[in-house]
Amino acid sequence: MKLKQIYQRNQRHVQVITQQLIKSIRSRTRKIKVEELYKQGYKLYYDDKYKEGIKFFDTALFINSKHLNSLCYKAKCLDNLDNYNDAIIWVGKVLYIDSKHIDSLEITASFLYYLSNYNDAIIWADKALSIDSKHAPSLRRKCESLHGMGKYEEALKIIDEALNYNPNSFYSLFSKRFLLFIFISLYKYQKAVVYYDKSIQINPNYSQSKNRKAKCEKLINKQQ
Repeated sequence: MKLKQIYQRNQRHVQVITQQLIKSIRSRTRKIKVEELYKQGYKLYYDDKYKEGIKFFDTALFINSKHLNSLCYKAKCLDNLDNYNDAIIWVGKVLYIDSKHIDSLEITASFLYYLSNYNDAIIWADKALSIDSKHAPSLRRKCESLHGMGKYEEALKIIDEALNYNPNSFYSLFSKRFLLFIFISLYKYQKAVVYYDKSIQINPNYSQSKNRKAKCEKLINKQQ
């Protein structure tokens, strides 16, 4: 009887361990599958194939409805498809799970910027920057919002900060027409030339920076 009890107890113990092991393997397999689906969707997002990307994010979310990156990038896809109402809903789902999800904070700032609500856009960009002061998308959005409010000097300070942090991730801002407008509005043509030189050093084939540098040089010559 004693041996039988020991045997039964050992069997139960083996069963518990086996069940835990199976559960762990299944969980790990699901995580791997979700990440694979997310990565495929992420690639499609950066290939500008937003509808196709959403299909992969939806499949990942069917397995794990709280996968933050899939939620976030589905919102980004919807944003790029001009489906702002649904995009806001999906960003809200991310922030409900994680109120400090930096990409979702920046996306919210973007929505507010598009609605010309610059002050609130800056508030949300600052929330992201309080988590990572070097977050390039949030710095760009804050800069654009300051420009929208006519606060050109403050916008230039943001650009200076960003170029010191990571010029490679920020040079795309030089494609924005408003940046040239800021320089011209403040009569800072020489400073503009310096900025555009930095942009050209990062990407020598960037024709817009070359063209805008040439325009500023003409304005400098007119002043002399």
